[in-house]
Amino acid sequence: MKNTAKLVIVIKTNEIEDAISRYKDLESEIKTLESRKSLLKESLIKSYFAKNDSYYNEDGLLLATYKAQIRQVFNTTAFKQDNLDVYNTYTKPQEIHVFLVKK
Repeated sequence: MKNTAKLVIVIKTNEIEDAISRYKDLESEIKTLESRKSLLKESLIKSYFAKNDSYYNEDGLLLATYKAQIRQVFNTTAFKQDNLDVYNTYTKPQEIHVFLVKK
C-alpha cells in the first residue's frame, strides 16, 4: 500500500525571513564570485591562451586548455516558422515550479 500522507513542516515566520535573508546574501556572494571568476578567466585567455591552447605545470601536468569546439545546434525558431504544424505536434506544455526571492 502506498503512503500518500504529506509531510508538512511548520517554520516560524522569523525563521523563514532569516532563511530568505541568508539566501539573498548567498545569491549576492555567488554573483560577486562569478564576476571575479569571469574576469580572471578573461585575463588568462588574453595573457596566455591567446597564443597557446594548453598549459602544463613544471611537472608536466596539464592544468588548463583553451580550444575551439564545433557543435551542431538546432534552430528551433526557424524550424517553428517553417514547420509550425510539425513543431506543434512535438511540443507540449510542461508545468515547472520557480522559486523567486523578491529584492
